[in-house]
Amino acid sequence: PFWPQHWSGCPAGAGCRGAPLTAEAACSRPPSALLRLRRSPVETPCMAADSSRPVRVLCLHGTCSSGAVMKKQLSRMQPLLKGQAELVFVDGPLKAEEDNPMRAAQERFFKGMDFFDFARWVKDDKADSESLKFWGDMMMKYPDTDDLAAYLEKHRDLHVKHSVERQYEDLDEALEFLQEQLHKHRPIDGVLGFSQGANLASLLAAQAEAGHGANFSFVVHICPARPGWVQQRPRLFKKPIPMRSFHISGRKDQNPPFALRHLYENPLCFMHEDGHRPVPGTTIQEANRVVRFILDFILGRPLDLPPPEPEPAPCEAAEEEAAAPARTTADAAGKAGARTGGPRELAVVVSVNRDLGVVFEFTVQAGTTVFGLKEMIAWQDPTDSLSPEGLALKLPDAQDALVDTQVLTEALVNLDLCEL
Repeated sequence: PFWPQHWSGCPAGAGCRGAPLTAEAACSRPPSALLRLRRSPVETPCMAADSSRPVRVLCLHGTCSSGAVMKKQLSRMQPLLKGQAELVFVDGPLKAEEDNPMRAAQERFFKGMDFFDFARWVKDDKADSESLKFWGDMMMKYPDTDDLAAYLEKHRDLHVKHSVERQYEDLDEALEFLQEQLHKHRPIDGVLGFSQGANLASLLAAQAEAGHGANFSFVVHICPARPGWVQQRPRLFKKPIPMRSFHISGRKDQNPPFALRHLYENPLCFMHEDGHRPVPGTTIQEANRVVRFILDFILGRPLDLPPPEPEPAPCEAAEEEAAAPARTTADAAGKAGARTGGPRELAVVVSVNRDLGVVFEFTVQAGTTVFGLKEMIAWQDPTDSLSPEGLALKLPDAQDALVDTQVLTEALVNLDLCEL
């Protein structure tokens, strides 16, 4: 049923639709009524790029994060935009919980910042416990993250089986908030989400195609989880979404690769070599390649993507896990040491300003897993007088020692000592 009138300022005019309302009630409908807007023609990315305004992209951050954090994570894109595209960053409506497992890492590298969520996930103690046990066992068998990634590529069904399907407690409120953000920051041509933001972006895309929300024309999903939320909104996902979609995953991410591509018609996919990160920290060349792919997709340009990787054949989980050789941290450290021809522990020294003598020192142990940095040996807070020009970064044998350079760089960016 159509509304007899629309609320003052509604951009869709008489095209609004929703629950039956009297004319008097319809006039006072709040902006959240955008959840029920009829779809109307909007600009495509190419149309926007050729017009007087840039393509506008709503960027949704991950769990226990913020718009400011995501802006830092995507800062490598900023010099490439050149007025062709504009990234709009927003904070989730919920303060991140103190016991969030991501909070300690976030506070370490983004000191003094606030952290938010768009929604609280449904906690499944049994599934979470089984998943944690699987990943703990895998990291014991394969301390070298390259070996673990290779094993999971070969046995993709294990990767999917032991990744929790994510659902959300307050999904209605989260979607209403996000629709209000699409309205507040209009015009929005597309949505880019990382982690939790990528999860919710699929719901916004489904709403747009179903005519139940603000319309936009493309979506970018980076490192999403398995879509348990489809079971919460099955009517939105009855058929593949025809919207343009780009799916980016990390080869070392615990979330399975391209977890949402089956929700779309003709998805484009790319795998970077790092873990759960919007932009890989492996090499500068790969980081630049990823952000260039994202920008080209946003602007509607053709992407020179590598050919899609074939799906691996299923395997019997019990047999494969039993056959997996036990690996120790010492084994991995010895392997990394053999590659570098150097010691098992390498010093990483960041000299911020030689005149002031401010130095960051880390010890990196070859073969460390997941995050790469073993421990911080000493940390001296820089003074306000330091400038980015005073930064000199020295990473001996960084690549072979599995140093996570993006983690290190993000820490420095947070102190305004350099730019990503």
